[in-house]
Amino acid sequence: MSGTHDYLAELSMDGQALLLPQPEVRLLESVLDLESDAAGGYWLMGLHGRVPVWSLDRRLAVLESPPPGRRFCALLGEDEIRFGLTVSGFRLIRAGECRLSPLPVALRGPDPVLTGVAVLGERILPLSDCAHLARRLPWPAEAVS
Repeated sequence: MSGTHDYLAELSMDGQALLLPQPEVRLLESVLDLESDAAGGYWLMGLHGRVPVWSLDRRLAVLESPPPGRRFCALLGEDEIRFGLTVSGFRLIRAGECRLSPLPVALRGPDPVLTGVAVLGERILPLSDCAHLARRLPWPAEAVS
């Protein structure tokens, strides 16, 4: 699991929540600000140039285009790993309100996208971080260079 943070960011994607350390969520933008290219990629123009943007499904697999209902783009990561995810909602949760646990052994694979789980009331939410998500995304050549 990642280091301890005071807040977690809950990103909602079509009814599925994903928790990330709040400091890794840099900015929220409207999906209306996204640009698309001929190869079918989506981009957000930022201070550091074009930032690739993806939409994920409930299994955290990449979708071809943002589904209806995704109104925001969460700009994530550090300077060396910066990308966006389309989301339908966002809220902050105090880390102290959750019981954080490492990912159960049965759910671990050779390169898991999740780092743990959080129990919040009666909900069990997946926990990840930008580094784990970034390793699973199909980065366009121009974003890697």
